[in-house]
Amino acid sequence: MIRIQSGLFKGMSLPFLPDPKTRPTTQKVREALLNSLGESLFHASFLDLFSGSGAVGVEAASRGAREVVLVEKDRKVALPLENFLKTDQRIQKARIQLLREDCLSFVRRFEGEPFDIVFMDPPYEYPDWEELLRCLASSGIVQKQESVIVLEYYHRDDPSGLVSQFFPGRQIRITSYGESRILFARNVNP
Repeated sequence: MIRIQSGLFKGMSLPFLPDPKTRPTTQKVREALLNSLGESLFHASFLDLFSGSGAVGVEAASRGAREVVLVEKDRKVALPLENFLKTDQRIQKARIQLLREDCLSFVRRFEGEPFDIVFMDPPYEYPDWEELLRCLASSGIVQKQESVIVLEYYHRDDPSGLVSQFFPGRQIRITSYGESRILFARNVNP
């Protein structure tokens, strides 16, 4: 079980079946990441690509995000969360949507309003950073000046150069947590 640490759903446990392919964002990293977003989370639309356990997105909703979209292709990982979202009465009132599909496919076919915050946490040593960020840049997902892009990645992956390439003019800040890195890309002049 993964526990929500703060906000409206504080103390809530999310169902999660350990899987060697899935590495949930640790409590410490999740807390630091969401604290760094601060008040920008309040009333934000939040996209969680490679959502896995859904803990980051659910915690964002717990802290006041008005809408959360979770994207996870692995049925085995997504099914317990999907059932939980349908049956837990406290969380049914939150606007949390789980889509079971490949993240690249989702980004390529996206039509809709841009998100305020886009969080990506692909598997370690993810091979498609360039394609993902290229597609993200050409989609309507982050077209708003005030949109924030957040990446969690394995320290050896380092997609920061690609973020600068596909999202020029954004200020990049990186923090380290063991083998994990969190990258924030915000517009310099929102």
